[in-house]
Amino acid sequence: MEGDFLYVVMSHYLDPLGLRVIDVSDPAAPVEVGALEGFAATDIEIRNGVAYIAALDSGLIVVDVRDPSTPILMGSFDTPGAADNIALDQQHAVLGDHRGGGVMIFDTSSCVPPLASPRRPGGRHSPGGGPSSDEQNCAGTVPIGTVPN
Repeated sequence: MEGDFLYVVMSHYLDPLGLRVIDVSDPAAPVEVGALEGFAATDIEIRNGVAYIAALDSGLIVVDVRDPSTPILMGSFDTPGAADNIALDQQHAVLGDHRGGGVMIFDTSSCVPPLASPRRPGGRHSPGGGPSSDEQNCAGTVPIGTVPN
């Protein structure tokens, strides 16, 4: 949760899959305000308007959530197994990837949303075949260290 917004990731058994952004400013009447679809996920951490998502078979997904109504894909890294846990410190994302990936450490210093990022109408976006060049803003999303299973 960040501010009045709850960020929920959906897994295999829920449809539609992906990220859901819910306005909980009135807890008695929560409202979904945005989404990013197309992947199953089990864990999410948010820092400075950027969501880091453990997205199972899709690996690490990084999303600009400064505008909760329009999450924008910034970058991704397809891990060898299934990414199921994520933790952050000041400059790193630590991703737990079972079935072959082990623990992977990513330098997140380049994962900064642009000052004027592109927005899509409608509040929903599907990553499809990966980020377009205007969305790829998390240069070098590759692990800097790995501890195998």
